[in-house]
Amino acid sequence: MADKTQKTPNSRSTDTIREEIKKRPVNRTKLLRRTLLTALMAVLFGAIASVTFFLLLPLFQKYMAPPQEEPVRNEVRFAEDPEEMSPEEMLSEYMQQQAELALREQQGELPEEEPEEPAEPVELPLTEEQVQSILSRVTFDLGSYREMYMALRAYVRELSKSIVTITATSSDIDWLSTVQESSRQSSGVIIAENGVELLILADYSPLEHAEELLIGFYNGLTTECTVKELDNNTNLAMLTVPIADLDDTLRERLPVANMGSSAFSNLGDPVIALGSPMGTAGSIGYGVISGAKTKLTQVDAADTLLQTDISGSTAASGALFNLQGKLVGIIANGQTGKDLGNLLSAYGITDLKKRIEKMANADPICYLGISGSLVTPEANRELGVPFGAYVKQVQADSPAWQAGIMTGDVIVAMSESSISSFSDYVSALQNRNVGEEVVLKVMRLSQETYREMEITVTIEQKE
Repeated sequence: MADKTQKTPNSRSTDTIREEIKKRPVNRTKLLRRTLLTALMAVLFGAIASVTFFLLLPLFQKYMAPPQEEPVRNEVRFAEDPEEMSPEEMLSEYMQQQAELALREQQGELPEEEPEEPAEPVELPLTEEQVQSILSRVTFDLGSYREMYMALRAYVRELSKSIVTITATSSDIDWLSTVQESSRQSSGVIIAENGVELLILADYSPLEHAEELLIGFYNGLTTECTVKELDNNTNLAMLTVPIADLDDTLRERLPVANMGSSAFSNLGDPVIALGSPMGTAGSIGYGVISGAKTKLTQVDAADTLLQTDISGSTAASGALFNLQGKLVGIIANGQTGKDLGNLLSAYGITDLKKRIEKMANADPICYLGISGSLVTPEANRELGVPFGAYVKQVQADSPAWQAGIMTGDVIVAMSESSISSFSDYVSALQNRNVGEEVVLKVMRLSQETYREMEITVTIEQKE
């Protein structure tokens, strides 16, 4: 009999439940998105960190780096005009030397021996016979002229080391969105150094509105320069180049021009024009001072204009040197009279010296606002106008205008400085300082008689 298992109500059956864990499918799009987002955040964080470090770097350097000593800038000062010899005095000295040599020859003495009796001094002025006698002893042939011009060429080569070429570059976009670059040039002269930078005086007319100024030296070095000061009367600019930017050749011997005097520049004196007298850099002009000194009357300035017989370019720039190697003038572009064609003229360096000093030292230029002229002997004799600085015009709202200076006044003194011409007034003013109070002694016409009065005025800075 078969064994049967019977299920009773209390019996339990156990069923087994099986679970199978399946891997979730990879969402490649989502993974790629997260990867790109992570990389982007890393780049963004790096950029923010870099910018933050760049902005804070000067602050870190300021407070954490050891302090560095500022280089000392020496004050620029030009010597007063020296007592130069006139042509008559030069001829007199030469004639005395020739007389001494002639006496030695007559006595048969050796050149190194002194004559027993000194030659008689030659009195000035020399007579025409004395001049002809001196000139008759000088003979020139073709070889002499060749030697003279060879000497001049070597002389010019040395002087040209103080001449620089300034290139002004700028760019513009035309209506086709094409960038057009342009450049203009001007020649300048190195006039001083203050231990930190070279100071260059140049015509600013071709350099206006430039985006970049590059300066080229005689040895081929080119570097950037900046405008330090500008004189509105002459449109001459003071440019600077750090000495640290120069090469060893220039630093060993800074090519600074020797400052001369235009006060002793007489008619017929030979001069050399260097820079760009013919409109191109490196051109040269030889000639003489051919015109009388002409006063260019501006506000608080009276500049001497030296006229030469050198035919140059209307775009000329550069400097005039005499045969002693001294700087006597800065070529004045556009100041030559229309009837003189392209003959070069130059601002006399003597009248510019005090302004150049102030520009070199970044000192403010004194300003009262007076335009004037000198009083001629005829006006003094026939009209009774006293000698002094004759006031032709007073600028509105200027210190002189506010103090009560009027057209027609004659300034005869500025505090303790006496004034006999408008040039004296300019010199006395530029020797003062901005903010200084001065007393002007003025002669004013009242009831057909000039009466003296004193006016106190405060010097202001010229804008």
